[in-house]
Amino acid sequence: MSAALAGAAVGLSVSLSLAADDEAAHERGRELFSRCERCHELDPMRGNRIGPNLYNVVGRPAAAQQDFRYSQGMRDAASGGLEWTPEQLDRFIADPRSVVRRTSMSFRGIDDPGQRSDIIAFLSTVGPQDLAAHQGPSGPAGTEIGAGAMAIQGDPAYGEYLASECVTCHQRSGTDEGIPGIVGWPREDFIRALFEYKTNVRSHPVMQMITSNLGDEEVAALAAYFNRLGAN
Repeated sequence: MSAALAGAAVGLSVSLSLAADDEAAHERGRELFSRCERCHELDPMRGNRIGPNLYNVVGRPAAAQQDFRYSQGMRDAASGGLEWTPEQLDRFIADPRSVVRRTSMSFRGIDDPGQRSDIIAFLSTVGPQDLAAHQGPSGPAGTEIGAGAMAIQGDPAYGEYLASECVTCHQRSGTDEGIPGIVGWPREDFIRALFEYKTNVRSHPVMQMITSNLGDEEVAALAAYFNRLGAN
């Protein structure tokens, strides 16, 4: 084999190896993203959830979604020039409040740098095949978690009556200082979040205790009330 052919063979081998590594990182990142999809959507046709849509987030300026209500902390960071470069995303995923001090994102962060790298690799290369496979949290036998409450037309007046316990921590004004703001949340996401606490998908002793006493009608009413508050 000539030196030129040998060099080409080595180059091809290296390229194939790198491509395989990239694909493996993408697949690992897709699995890891399941912890993010409770609050974030990937499909650009589906809009936002509790958190902003993350499609094409890598390289995007912070707080750039025009149809999402960002926390004051995130808006301040955006005014300071924050952009979601891979490096900044890595820092944010590791410890959100070290990057945006007053973020309303109730996520402690991921310590493992390899996992953070895989998530960023996935977000950088997400494509139609990933969107087809991307599904939100589900309940038994693949049913949507909280489906019973979602089928009910919640009564905002009843929700206001029930909300007295909620607003001992969460503010009716929608402020997110220390405690995530829940005013204006999409109805389905609000219901889904409460049922994830109720069924121990999300771990938080206080929220699990509170939701344990709520039935479908109560959850639907609270979702209707806090969603309506956001429109005022």
